[in-house]
Parts: sequence; structure tokens; C-alpha cells
Amino acid sequence: MDCCDPNGLDRMFAAPLVRWELRAYRRRGLNRRQREIVALLGPLAPETSVLDIGCGIGALGVTLLAKGAGEGTFVDLSSAYLQAAREVAAEAGVAARAALYRDDFATSARPYPCADVVLLDRVVCCYPEGAALLEKAARHSRRTLVYSYPRPLWFMPLFRALCALGMRLMGQRYRFFLHDPDALLRAATAGGGVHVATRRVGVWGLVRVSKR
Repeated sequence: MDCCDPNGLDRMFAAPLVRWELRAYRRRGLNRRQREIVALLGPLAPETSVLDIGCGIGALGVTLLAKGAGEGTFVDLSSAYLQAAREVAAEAGVAARAALYRDDFATSARPYPCADVVLLDRVVCCYPEGAALLEKAARHSRRTLVYSYPRPLWFMPLFRALCALGMRLMGQRYRFFLHDPDALLRAATAGGGVHVATRRVGVWGLVRVSKR
């Protein structure tokens, strides 16, 4: 793990994989998990600010801006993902309201602004210290935090082991992590948030935490 590319994320989520994901989004729009996250958030006021941590191609955050949210901050370690996110924001006509940063939010000293909505979709599974990442993200949430995590299904440890073997064979440093859902929820609510809802979409659990 190094400061510039922890867990080999920039190398793992490189141009070939990212372009495939971008083509899929352009053909079909949000996937089922992402649509469920948007539904979990519900209607957003026009002045709503969004912080999309581990934004990927930016599909979720851009969708919220296109639906009327005010401004968005997008953070990702993958330079290929950020380039794709710029394209997605420009195509949706929201580039002027989207600030993008290549950074490791978990360890960054950058003073990111707090936001009304904080998103972490397919992010905690990429970090060995997923709970610490969530706790920091929760401190940046003024109203709502939504995150996804791999559910502790019986076959997930086997999947993780096979993933690790495949990464070693390909010379990749990336590893996939499974975290205790209760520990994640404790971290997400440590700053005064209240657990509002949990939903299941395939192997993923989706959690919404809100502050009153």
C-alpha cells in the first residue's frame, strides 16, 4: 500500500476496464444497484450538495446533478475513472457544477467540503480499513450517507480467495475486502447519524444513514 496508489487501485481500474464500464453506462444507463441507491435517496432539493467518494465513472453523482442537485464533488484514485467521469459530466451538461479530484479520500489532508449527500458505492470493499473510511465519510455528511458493501453470503470468502489468487497471477496488487456489516454501520453512525434503511441488491447491501 503506497500513498499514491493504495491497494493498486489506479492500476486495477485502468483504461480498458473503465472504457468497458463507460460503454455499458452509455448503452443502458445506471445499473440495478445504482438505481436502487437513487431510489433510496428519494427527492433532492435543488440546493443539495453531493460528495461522491470513489466516484468511478461518475454515473451516480452526475445523475443526482442532472436530477436537480446543486453541486457535486467527485473523488477517485483512478485517473482513468476520473477522465471518464469528466466525459459523463460533460455529456449530461453538469460539468460546470462538478469538481473532480484524483485523491485517496481515506488518507487525504485536503479539506473537502461537507455535503448534504455523501455516496460510497463499491468503495469500502476496496479498502482494508473500510470502517475508518466510512467514519471519515460520515463526518463530511450534513444530512445523508449512503454506502454499499458486499453482503456476508456463504460463498463470499471463497470469492475473495479466488480474487486474490487471480490478482497475484496477473501481477496486480489489488485485493477485495469483506467487512463486518455491523462494524461498518457503527462507523457510519458514529458521528450522530441514524440508520434509516438497508436494502439488498444481489450480493450488495445498501445502507442509508441520516442526520436529523
